[in-house]
Amino acid sequence: MSLRTVYEHLQELGRSRRLAPDRHAEPGAMVVDPAHVLRFRARATRLDRRLPAGSWRDAAYGGLQDSAPRAALLALHARQEGTGPGSWEDPALVQVWFRWSDYVVPAADFAVFTLGVLPRDAARAAALEAIGAEVREVLAGRELRTSEVRAVRPHLDRGVLGGASAVAAYRIRWDARTVTLIATERPDVEPEAARLELARRFLGWHGPATADHFAKWAAVSRADARATWAALAPELVPVAVEGRARDVLARDVDALTGREPPAGVRLLPQGDPYLALDQAWAHADRPPPPTEDEAGAPLTSRLVNSLSGRILVDGRIAGAWGRERDRVAIHLWRRDDPDRERIAAEAEGFAGPIGRPVRLRWLR
Repeated sequence: MSLRTVYEHLQELGRSRRLAPDRHAEPGAMVVDPAHVLRFRARATRLDRRLPAGSWRDAAYGGLQDSAPRAALLALHARQEGTGPGSWEDPALVQVWFRWSDYVVPAADFAVFTLGVLPRDAARAAALEAIGAEVREVLAGRELRTSEVRAVRPHLDRGVLGGASAVAAYRIRWDARTVTLIATERPDVEPEAARLELARRFLGWHGPATADHFAKWAAVSRADARATWAALAPELVPVAVEGRARDVLARDVDALTGREPPAGVRLLPQGDPYLALDQAWAHADRPPPPTEDEAGAPLTSRLVNSLSGRILVDGRIAGAWGRERDRVAIHLWRRDDPDRERIAAEAEGFAGPIGRPVRLRWLR
């Protein structure tokens, strides 16, 4: 019965990924244009200037997705100095399943990214707790790959295990090949406090946004997201972005209305927090895909499809990039981009996190 309840919960979370139509902003809402929103997000997600080496918690404050192999490592590199090949395993960071993706988050905030998505429905929470207890029993103090866990309990598939990460019974380690489950002590944090803090992290990095945006991003039910929004109401300020209703934390109003664009060049990996919402605003000038490199050599579809990263230059998206080992392909959206040398220097900086010199290939 508990497993059936888990599957019902997972089905509802799947529905929350489909956004409802935007609501019109109410009269009197603070008007903000998309350019200000993008500038705010760039600064909020630490892309305006690199943090000092070792600033793990600030660099991963809102969670860094690692679904593409070592994307979180490159996201750390975009945000702080001194990132090396093993930085993703620093003791100040942990890996968790968050929205069924591997995420690197601050170890001190493990509860926020696990208990923060525990459903308020008592039956569903109890069903997930039962799965968590079952996993603990299988692990018995050991670290086991998911395939080893399923060999003992076949019903514990990835969907169920990912959903049950909400009970904070285990964390994961993904080495870009296999996922290992590691039992953890449950943090001494009330789930409701974790839910509210997770929403603050979301709005602090991705705002202005709505409860439905939060439901999709965090993989929680719309009902839970709206309950969280209601609890946060004293901290929220309504804004209008292109006539659409959004909310922002009151503490971020001044930063949202700031006029100075962020400075600097960053190569953002697939899944980077800056790219999570409203991609159409950032991709307004996107040209057709490239067909050849600057030497005139034709491109494979595999290479073109690998261009999932984005190049951020002083707050504007200037192009796309992809990487295979030490080879970085760059497609600038303007052939005469005046910042080409700055972009090349930033790409060559990947030598730090990947541990070897970088070879560039320019596409057109």
